[in-house]
Amino acid sequence: MAFGETVAVGIIEVDGYVAMAAAVEAMEKASDAAYVGHQRSGGVAMTAVIEGEISSVQYALEAGEAAARKANADVRSSVLIHPDTEVGQVLSLPEVLEADDGE
Repeated sequence: MAFGETVAVGIIEVDGYVAMAAAVEAMEKASDAAYVGHQRSGGVAMTAVIEGEISSVQYALEAGEAAARKANADVRSSVLIHPDTEVGQVLSLPEVLEADDGE
């Protein structure tokens, strides 16, 4: 998936699988921002990426952060507004993100 036409991309990094699952669920329920995929960042840290309208991405990240903190996890996040095409190319590499597409 290329992000060249995407208005905003949200990146959330959470320590722990359970906290990440809670964060992703909260993000998907909170707004219409689309879940792109996830990866293990190293150690216990996991990263998920979402995309959509700026307000949807911001609201989804807030919900994800709250859910992860409720699970006592450390959380880091960032919103990229109108991300550069090269950022999209990096995030789109198959080895970077594993989308939950049922395969």
